Amino acid sequence: LVAGATLTVTILANGEADDRLAIRHQGSAAGQVGVSAATVTFGGVAVATVAGGTTGADPLVVTFTANVAPAVAQAILRNVTFANVSDAPGTLPRTLAYQVADGAGLASAQATQTVTVRAVNDAAVIAGIATGGLAYRGPGSLLLASAGTVADVDSATFGGGSLQVSIIGGGLASDRLLVVNQGSAPGQISVSGGSVFYGGVAIGTVTGGTGLTTLAIAFNGNATVAAVQAVLRSIAYTSVAADPTNGGRNMTRAIRYSLADAAPASGGLTTLVQQSIAVA
Repeated sequence: LVAGATLTVTILANGEADDRLAIRHQGSAAGQVGVSAATVTFGGVAVATVAGGTTGADPLVVTFTANVAPAVAQAILRNVTFANVSDAPGTLPRTLAYQVADGAGLASAQATQTVTVRAVNDAAVIAGIATGGLAYRGPGSLLLASAGTVADVDSATFGGGSLQVSIIGGGLASDRLLVVNQGSAPGQISVSGGSVFYGGVAIGTVTGGTGLTTLAIAFNGNATVAAVQAVLRSIAYTSVAADPTNGGRNMTRAIRYSLADAAPASGGLTTLVQQSIAVA
């Protein structure tokens, strides 16, 4: 190929703004393709420039700045990459087209290929839970995660997911974990007959929480990230014992939170957080 020849790669079908086409940087050793800013090298020698490929509608264009052997152009072709920078990419297959023009107006026929895109689930994240410093002084209940936060970069709802809270150390049969009934106003959590509501809308069901039984909230499709966070912040500990310390033998409780963004069979991922509370 002579100087001025081009290699153009285009996403013909189902391209998205977060799609990217690029040239992979291998290095500068003999036979390797390198990329530095807009310069493409082969074996450490500049042979071309590269532009575009920054959106699904923007072709990647490699323009040769020197006469190169077909093997050099082939090496660059073999290092064309596709990526999507979104946490939730569309999964429609992309159709890519490749075309070489020789610099004199003569272009090859387009060669096409199909790229399959598979979205990978990212686990939801729990943060803001105090790992220590909380103390239960009964009677009444202690909110365990009043400043807790929930985030999920690739899903707006937790349908099929769950929040489980367990006492994994120091627990007694008299311990209780519960979802505090705040009310049915916007932004509030309420509980009725085993159902959990957010702003008056049913978002799931709740079971357990007695003694060493895990408190489990199973979410439906109405459970938004904000709703799940509100549930997390309404989790509380209490004890029905006259002496929650069991004569001083159980002065702390270790508590674990498990948040799944979907059912395991659907590829849901779980994150775990632990905290310790003092009991007096």
